[in-house]
Amino acid sequence: MEKIIILDRDGVINKSSGWILKPEEIILEEGAGQALSALNASGIKVVVATNQSPVGRGLISEAVLYAIHEKLKNDLKIHHNAHIDAIYFCPDHPDNPTNRRKPGNGMLLEALADFGVNPIDTPFVGDNIIDVQAAHTTGCPSHFVLTGHGRSLQTTVKEKFPQVVVHKNLFHAVEWLLENHFA
Repeated sequence: MEKIIILDRDGVINKSSGWILKPEEIILEEGAGQALSALNASGIKVVVATNQSPVGRGLISEAVLYAIHEKLKNDLKIHHNAHIDAIYFCPDHPDNPTNRRKPGNGMLLEALADFGVNPIDTPFVGDNIIDVQAAHTTGCPSHFVLTGHGRSLQTTVKEKFPQVVVHKNLFHAVEWLLENHFA
């Protein structure tokens, strides 16, 4: 059976200072490239599940979102010899969400089905309470990083979801997962 990890995008892989509306706004979080490279070297598939309401809000087109994702993938390849195996995104406006929009778990269920893996074997790493909620609903082990929204939400997340494992950033989460979950 394949091993996969599901990651949120903004605030986990790339810095988040609001919406990413142009490819040149993609800046990797510290250690994120090395984390993905380590996952790739270990044979673990890297999957991204990201809410992208700027599409639903009419701020960007899906073509621009694809260009943003291409920039992210190119930066990872060029600078870290790393890759993402699949990106699932939800363009829904938050006022009219489907179950694909986190905290719904539609994107996670799609990824699990596409890769033929079980939730309990598939950690999810995010920086927001909605990421933890989606992982919890799906049955995925939840890991929370203190980048992006993480630092400001840490206390709330730990109170509502005491089982969540908290890490400084994606690099530290991957280091822990490679030693404790995927070993």
